[in-house]
Amino acid sequence: MTSHLPPPPPDTKDWSWVVDRGCSDCGFQPEKPFGDLVPEFAAATRAIIERLGDFDARDRPDRETWSPTEYAAHVRDVHLVMNSRLELIHEGQGEPVHFQDWDQNEAAIEGDYVDMSPQLVATSLRDTLRWSVGKWSGVPDRELRWEGRRSDGVTFTVETLCRYLTHDTVHHAWDIRRR
Repeated sequence: MTSHLPPPPPDTKDWSWVVDRGCSDCGFQPEKPFGDLVPEFAAATRAIIERLGDFDARDRPDRETWSPTEYAAHVRDVHLVMNSRLELIHEGQGEPVHFQDWDQNEAAIEGDYVDMSPQLVATSLRDTLRWSVGKWSGVPDRELRWEGRRSDGVTFTVETLCRYLTHDTVHHAWDIRRR
């Protein structure tokens, strides 16, 4: 399939429930200790980066499903958004903060995920992963319960925000493998 297609239909599902219930699709289990999350999202992200070296990394399996490159660009942007949200929570010094809205579907269109180079996405995702590992590995225990809230009212702690990030990377690594 060609990678020069319009974006797939927007994902309108609110995935915030995975931080408590896990995900039966990809097998993500949220009960693990906070210290296990960084190695898990790092491994999933590295698997996504590795997939970008394949000859078909820009090919969609169908019109409704992103290519590995599109998934990788999305995962990169999720890392960037969650890292920024972590910084915002940290700046709040324990007072609840409000997150700026982020439309992942609009990000895919504006970022032109469909036409991105797999090699450039791999490089930027690798750099972003290094930043993520550093940010999340350095979170002190006393900050794990600090909060931030989306405009739709969903509240995350630092810990559940990391679980959300971890699920996103694990889920999209699973999406890419199952093709």
